[in-house]
Amino acid sequence: MKRGPWPQWGRVSPDEQIVGMIKEQEAGLPTSELCRKHGLSPATFYKLKAKYGGMDLSDAKRLKQLED
Repeated sequence: MKRGPWPQWGRVSPDEQIVGMIKEQEAGLPTSELCRKHGLSPATFYKLKAKYGGMDLSDAKRLKQLED
């Protein structure tokens, strides 16, 4: 079952993937290339960045836990 706007990423949790994508973009990878690499639209990426930006992995997991 798909949960959220991201594709199925196998063994990596969506939280890890989102935080990793934001870190890649902050490291200098252009947003268009990042979105193409992960199969997201720029709008979806920026929505995720607004929600998870500035968080560590533990913070993102805590947020998901509180939402559930």
